[in-house]
Amino acid sequence: MRALKFIGFVLLSFLAIALILPVIMHKEVTTSQFVIIEASPVVVFRQVNDLSNWKNWSPFSLDDSRMSLNYSDSRIGEGATLDWTSKDQGSGGLKIIKSEPYALIQSDLDFGNYGDATDEWVFEETDKGVKVSWSLKLSDLSYPFGRYFGFFLDGLMNPLQEKGLNKLKLISEKADNPLAIVHTKKKAILGVGIQDTIQFDDRNKFITQNQQKIEKYFSSLRYQPAGEAFLLLKPMQDDFFFARFGFPVYDEVRESGLLRQFEIPEQIAIQSEMTLNDSAAELIHSEMQLYLEENRLKSDQILEEYFTVNNDSLIRVSYYLLP
Repeated sequence: MRALKFIGFVLLSFLAIALILPVIMHKEVTTSQFVIIEASPVVVFRQVNDLSNWKNWSPFSLDDSRMSLNYSDSRIGEGATLDWTSKDQGSGGLKIIKSEPYALIQSDLDFGNYGDATDEWVFEETDKGVKVSWSLKLSDLSYPFGRYFGFFLDGLMNPLQEKGLNKLKLISEKADNPLAIVHTKKKAILGVGIQDTIQFDDRNKFITQNQQKIEKYFSSLRYQPAGEAFLLLKPMQDDFFFARFGFPVYDEVRESGLLRQFEIPEQIAIQSEMTLNDSAAELIHSEMQLYLEENRLKSDQILEEYFTVNNDSLIRVSYYLLP
């Protein structure tokens, strides 16, 4: 009988201690790890800012076929969400609430009954590469189990953070560097060309059909254009664009047939260029559109310019920005 009383006393003591300890435990805890990655900050940032990339490096096995993933319409930057369901790893969700290219990403995490969580990524350029810091902050931890979870957070999360960061480093250091994109003020252009409504993928066909017509027109006028060819595109609906292919001119010239004179006003734009090949234009447009989405910018027209430097054919693409 005494033994039973003693056992009961010990159990009650342990229970009392188990209930008292969480009272003095922190309601808010943070765990953090970092790694130095020898890659462009843009490359590393995009691995985290695009939620569809998380399955490539996340330590939580998002590539597991038994896990169901549900993304928002946009998977990039502020407002992007990812929800997951798994019998082995439970269910949860993530929403990017702050995205500052190419320096900071903050996300809200749904950990169920354990409390509110904030995920934070900081990208700092150093002499040795990009210092990538991954922090997880739990706040308003519930009593008592949430407090215990917070107490053991470092032991639970640090190995996972290290695993994820090391995998992120491996992927980023193997990735190609992005194209250089600059902000510039494009001067006004006075041009003469042929206009039509086309689909985006028909740009080359539109140029080929009209280049000889325009060159013959200038030859008949004995007029030398002010520069090399360009294509101006203004988005319409259903992937159609109002297109103008032509050449810049110094002053007003006589219009003829389908050839019309027009002016492109001075405007701020983002711009990039590269050697012209079969995939150059598509690569530049893809990079520029991603840059617009990351930086929450809008464009109202696109300018493709074709020119030659030291016998090398180049393409320069400019996206004119809305204020």
